Amino acid sequence: AYRSTPSVMGQHLQQVASMSASMSASMGVWQTRHHVHFAQQTPVGQSRLKVEQTCPPHGATFSATQSYQPAKSEPRRWKGGEESLRSFVEGVKEAATRPTGREKAYIAFLSAIADWGLLKALPTELLGGGAGPLVRVSLPFCGALSEAPMLLPFLLNQVRTLISEKTQLHVHACDIDDRPSSYWWPAWQDWTAYTLGDACSLKCQLQDLAEENLPSSAFGLVLGIHPLVGGVACDIPWCKILSNVLRSCKPGGRCIFAT
Repeated sequence: AYRSTPSVMGQHLQQVASMSASMSASMGVWQTRHHVHFAQQTPVGQSRLKVEQTCPPHGATFSATQSYQPAKSEPRRWKGGEESLRSFVEGVKEAATRPTGREKAYIAFLSAIADWGLLKALPTELLGGGAGPLVRVSLPFCGALSEAPMLLPFLLNQVRTLISEKTQLHVHACDIDDRPSSYWWPAWQDWTAYTLGDACSLKCQLQDLAEENLPSSAFGLVLGIHPLVGGVACDIPWCKILSNVLRSCKPGGRCIFAT
């Protein structure tokens, strides 16, 4: 993780690619000063609703934070609407009561970057019209975005504590794998709007970062978590991808890679 400047980007690009290719899943669980948890609060401006559980997506046991696991049958598609959203919200709440080891490691990772001061002084934009400052966040190689109920409320709390109580988040997530687009991406977009209201927006889209450029100097915070830099699809040009990701970070912003 480092603060983005043009000289730093050129200096560290090859090093970041090499480090990312050799990193292992080493996020241990340790105690920190920051309490990170799943989002279970009553949505902004909404009353808590009684929810009925429905069958899980893609034929898997429902866990709002599990890895994407397609079933052998046709992928289930997100229907949207009040009933689907209620069931999904309830599933997220239930999953929060039994976090996995992987989820605990991710929570520790979030606590660590806060402890290390990596979320301080992020670049902002002024929206005008009395609105608070805006922080743009990029989540490249997002997969099914299983970390959403841990990450988004955590980031919102951080920026509202460190910058202003009116700070808003705009989050852009993308991946070359379009399988989550049938269920997980639209589900998390609806969940974010329902749970965090106008304070945070989420957009997920299909994007090949080896071929399609992210907007230059657009994001104050970039979290490149779990890129597949070895094994599966190891022939992908990761130096090109990481260069694309680094260029998308605003001057003075933070770009953090972890796997």
